[in-house]
Amino acid sequence: MATTAMAKCPKCGAIIPAQSVSCPKCGTRFKRSTSTSTGTAQSRAVSPQNSSANRAVVNGNNATKSANQPKQTPTKVEKKKNSWISVAALVCSLLFITGPVAVILSIIDIAKKDDEHKHGLSIAAMIIGFLGCMGWVSVFLPNAKDDASQTQIEARNSTETNSQYNYEQAVANANTDSDNYNSSKATMIMPDVLGLEKYDAKSDIRNALGSYVDFDEELVYSDTYEKGVVVRTEPVAGAMVGEGATVTLYTSKGKEKIMPNLIGMDVESAEQLLSDMDISMYTTEIFSESDKNTIVAAEFDPGTDLSDEYSVDVEVSKGSLQAFKDSTQVIGYEDLYRYPETYEETPLKINATITKIEDSRLLGITYNLSYWATYEGETVILYDDRSVQEPTLKVGDKVTAYGYGDGKSTIDIKQKEYQGSLLIGFSYNKTVDSYYVPKIKVEHFDIR
Repeated sequence: MATTAMAKCPKCGAIIPAQSVSCPKCGTRFKRSTSTSTGTAQSRAVSPQNSSANRAVVNGNNATKSANQPKQTPTKVEKKKNSWISVAALVCSLLFITGPVAVILSIIDIAKKDDEHKHGLSIAAMIIGFLGCMGWVSVFLPNAKDDASQTQIEARNSTETNSQYNYEQAVANANTDSDNYNSSKATMIMPDVLGLEKYDAKSDIRNALGSYVDFDEELVYSDTYEKGVVVRTEPVAGAMVGEGATVTLYTSKGKEKIMPNLIGMDVESAEQLLSDMDISMYTTEIFSESDKNTIVAAEFDPGTDLSDEYSVDVEVSKGSLQAFKDSTQVIGYEDLYRYPETYEETPLKINATITKIEDSRLLGITYNLSYWATYEGETVILYDDRSVQEPTLKVGDKVTAYGYGDGKSTIDIKQKEYQGSLLIGFSYNKTVDSYYVPKIKVEHFDIR
């Protein structure tokens, strides 16, 4: 029994006989393909009246063949493309500068076993990149050859020049007086380094005599050259010196600083003498039988080396103590209180009783002391500025104070104030009153 071949409508998907001219469901007409016809030319030429039987036979045969033979699907051939490595290699080769990079990329692309990409661009990039590399070689190779040739020429010229110089130097050394130097070794001249700093002088000498020269150093006083400057050398400048010789540098340690005898000199002259040696002078005035404004004592004995010193302390006479006492005048408290500025430069004498001492001491050193004393029944402040604070005073001493008026001083009357709770409490001094009293800069005390 013959089986009718069936087909699927491409538009609506209905299953219909394969030889249908149109789809009975959607009405779509089909285009007949001559490739499916297996009849001969004669059968294709049969008239329409006889075609029905023939088509039935043909369709039967076609159905049989379709059942026996597998349906063949045509193979789709994919087109090969260029890889990104081949494109990059071509770009690098065209830049000329990156020719070596193009060659490397091309080799990498060709070496890959890849059937999906073409290698034509990689081959072209390799050729162009290789030509670029050859261009690089042609550009730099001549310069390298020229540099090498130039170096050889300069070396040859330098050798010839040095040979000529050595020959002339050897002839000159051979003709020099042998009493001045050893002709086999003395081939260098001692440079002039006077007035140079020590380290600069050593550098110049090494440049002239070689780096193996030895140095000895001596420190000397000099009124001409500053401290640290070379004042002379051994051997002297211009002398012929043998290789490996020893050079002695005499370096200035400045002007000679020897302590002079300042006793009896006036302050201005002594200060100028020490200043010429770059030494400062600090003075302290004391009563002395020596003339006023003259040096009566010094920190160092005459002849002491002051090279490491920067200052000297001296004591200066401010005249006879008795002469100062005789020059004082007694002043009443009322005038001293009302006109304090009038008596600031006037030698004064007052009789007072010490009632309180404010001890100004720090780290065991006693500084200027402040005494509260009663003078004519009123309070005064006595500032003890003496260089030697003798005699030592205590509360209750009756003294005669010699000094100068020094304005007024403020006295604060204080009392303790307690604050806080019963458990945690503290106190501090609270000023409840202040008043001014005259003050005197004391030069001397006599205890009565």
